[in-house]
Amino acid sequence: MKLQISYDLPSLQQALEIAKITASYADILEIGTSLLFANGIESIKAFCNQFPDKPIMVDAKVIIHSHITIPLFISAGAQYISVLAGATNASIKHATTLAHASGAKIVLDLLDSVSPGQSAVDAKILEVDTILFHRNYEAKSKEDVSELWQEVRENTSLPIFIEGGIDRSNIDSVLNLKPQGVIIGYGIIKADNPVTEAAYFKELLNR
Repeated sequence: MKLQISYDLPSLQQALEIAKITASYADILEIGTSLLFANGIESIKAFCNQFPDKPIMVDAKVIIHSHITIPLFISAGAQYISVLAGATNASIKHATTLAHASGAKIVLDLLDSVSPGQSAVDAKILEVDTILFHRNYEAKSKEDVSELWQEVRENTSLPIFIEGGIDRSNIDSVLNLKPQGVIIGYGIIKADNPVTEAAYFKELLNR
């Protein structure tokens, strides 16, 4: 099971400082949406220069103009780029075609999907590479996501990564879903000791 660490901070310097001490535990390094919005393409270039041997995922949440944005992110060094499931099928397919032509991959983010099960079905047809499933961590009550997870899982053979407020308190329930990858942001980067947390999660996922 892969560990993806999301460096979702507006400060590029702070993100790089934390990445330097935690990147060795990650299979994939993520340029979080806040980091991308605050620093643009430079954030991708900086991470690629600093960590040339690590795959870089850009959580861009592309929904329109994929013909412009996808080549931009790829030229900066991104190997994975997220596209929202709410985008039109034509836009998603255009994104996958452009990405694959350059050896990059598209992650379909189900955050805004009105029918996650159908999005999972469509993902294969649209040649998406990975699906991103969100735990509903912003809801007032922590709802059980197992039913929705099954709806997605049963409708695709693609790898699914899961994210959303994951930390020590809920990692066991996440692992019980058996995703192909787990994305952790604040649970590592805002911890008192990011190295300790990164090492803990990496060891847990490797069991």
